[in-house]
Formats: sequence, structure tokens, C-alpha cells
Amino acid sequence: MSGCSRLFGRLAWVVLFVSTVSSSAWAAAADPSQWESYLDYAYVYSSADPAALDQRLAEYSKEAGISLEEYLLETFETMRLEGGVLDEISLRREAIGNLLLYLASREKDFLDRSVEVIDSFSGKLGRHEDLYWLHYIKAHKALERENWRTSSATTSTSGSKSWFRSRAPTTRSRRYRSHSRRTPASSPRCPTCSRTSRG
Repeated sequence: MSGCSRLFGRLAWVVLFVSTVSSSAWAAAADPSQWESYLDYAYVYSSADPAALDQRLAEYSKEAGISLEEYLLETFETMRLEGGVLDEISLRREAIGNLLLYLASREKDFLDRSVEVIDSFSGKLGRHEDLYWLHYIKAHKALERENWRTSSATTSTSGSKSWFRSRAPTTRSRRYRSHSRRTPASSPRCPTCSRTSRG
């Protein structure tokens, strides 16, 4: 029994050592700052379809050890709460990150946040990269607004057509009844000429 106990004890130490080394290696490999390079080259994959983009962001999250949304909150929002001022590069990365989250999920809040951040470049003659993302993000906002208007107009038109279709038979029947009342009952028609006899 003592030999088995010693064997199990050694195995437990081996498992503990391996798990500790693996955790340390993962912690060392996790580098949230990797998101910086991903965001700086976001124009390469920002036009991907939502499913592909979502999958790519998930892969980047594993490599960085933190999701994009968490990175944006912990990096930029924390800096603001601490009274820090974001520089031009940080603002651009934050705006791009929120745009990518919107393109992958189509959640409007991310797009609104992206527009709010990138608006700091409006009216400025900064770097061409800043102006590119300013117009690109604003274009997505305009497209999202137009899609909302189109959807609302379609719903409204569909409702109006349904109302008119429901009212049309009643209107026609009333018109026919009023026409029949205007036809004189005392004016018999001639059986040979099919004209109304006027005496």
C-alpha cells in the first residue's frame, strides 16, 4: 500500500507541475497589445461577411488572450476613467474596434460608439488614414440609417395597402347601391330598342 501511495503522490505532483507550467505559458503567450497590430491593418478584413469576420475576431481573441470588446473597455475606457487623454492613434483604434464589432454582430450600439469616437477627426486635416476611417465609418452609419428608413417605409406601405384592401369591397358596394337608387323606377325600358321610354 505504501508503494501505491508513493506512486499516486508522484503522479499528483507531475500533474500539478504540468498544469502550472501550461498556465504560465498561456499567460506569457497572452498579449492584449496584439490587438493594436490587428486594428492597424483592419482595412484588410473589414469588408468580410459577418460570419467570417466574427470567426476571425474569435481567433484573434485566442491569440491575444482577451476579446476585442474586453480590450476596448480595459484599454480605452479605463484610460478615460483615470483622467487620461487618448491620442490620435488610440482614438482611431477604438473607433475601428467598435466598427468591427458592429460588422460582425450588426449590433447598432457598436456602430454608434464608433461614430462617436471617430467624430473627433471631423473638420481636421489629419493623416489620410484618419480621414479614410472617418468617411468609411460615416458611410456605414448612413447605410444603416437608410436601411432603417426603407424598412419602416415598407412596413408602413404594407399596412396602408392592407387597410385599403379591407375597405375596397365596402366602398364599391356603396357606390353600386347609390347608383341603383339614382335610376328612376317609373321609367320602363323599351323591349325592342333597349332605350328608356319617355312616353
